[in-house]
Amino acid sequence: MTGQGVVLAEHRQVTVRQRLEALQFDFEFRGVRSLAQVLAHLGFPPPGAPDQAPGKILKAFGSWRVVDLSEDAIDHYIRERLARGARPATVNRETQLLGQAVRPFYTRLGLPVPTIRRQSEAGNVRQGFFERGDFEKLIAALPEDLRDPARFGFLAGWRRGEITSLRWADVDREGGVIRLRAEATKNGRGEPWCSLASWRRSSSGAGRLA
Repeated sequence: MTGQGVVLAEHRQVTVRQRLEALQFDFEFRGVRSLAQVLAHLGFPPPGAPDQAPGKILKAFGSWRVVDLSEDAIDHYIRERLARGARPATVNRETQLLGQAVRPFYTRLGLPVPTIRRQSEAGNVRQGFFERGDFEKLIAALPEDLRDPARFGFLAGWRRGEITSLRWADVDREGGVIRLRAEATKNGRGEPWCSLASWRRSSSGAGRLA
């Protein structure tokens, strides 16, 4: 047992990497669907490349002791990521996960939690789009199993996570539409839908939902 604000030697040796791995285990145990994205944000190597060097949060802070993590160090990380072209929303997600990993450690020991500054995401809407000809060139270069999802995304204008969240129950054959559940949308945006007729007319989608 320790008093509030008292850190024993064993606690001083806990590293940020250990806390990140504990967060990973928690997400795996709870079956969090976005686990792959979480691990990518934190900088863990993908499952197929275990020897790949760590990146992002894991590279910057993995070897740090949690008790040494400071607001200045986190601010420096944020500035570096933004200077290298990372989007504010991406940096926010990375640092939010860092906070989620280390906050229980500080709270349990009665220590102050370093402030993590959230970056403004105003104007973060992605710009630019494919013309049909450019898109068809992209399709030709994709593996066969990715072509249908890519075509559907091009047709519907939905995000990848929204497309992969679809269930057969979302296909309204009588109404002739594919509906996206509100809980699967980002920023609570209404109830987007895609016409089944339009999907069937696409060169790859023909007959897939017959």
